[in-house]
Amino acid sequence: MGSEDDGDGDDDDDDGDQHEDSGASSYDSPLTKLFHAMGRDREMNVPLLKVGGRLAAFVPVREGECLEDCLPNVEARRMAGLVMEGEGKEQVLSDILSRWLVCFVCVGEEDG
Repeated sequence: MGSEDDGDGDDDDDDGDQHEDSGASSYDSPLTKLFHAMGRDREMNVPLLKVGGRLAAFVPVREGECLEDCLPNVEARRMAGLVMEGEGKEQVLSDILSRWLVCFVCVGEEDG
């Protein structure tokens, strides 16, 4: 039997293995996947952002988590050439969920 697309937009490869072409695993957040893609673009000399450009994102944080744990890891940020600007701003959504507005700035090769 052939496999069918269930229409949810993912590749249904949820085994947690690293995808060789992306450097991101299937359980990474969308923001982390974006950072990995931005890193690949930088390696090919076609960066998404110019130096000094900014990327703003909402990051969901559940009760018991801290913002830093929900952000892409330091290596992903370095590869994308992004550093977090400021501390972010929290918006409480419920007793157990907040979202943080964070801003990253694109830095030069030497700084990233």
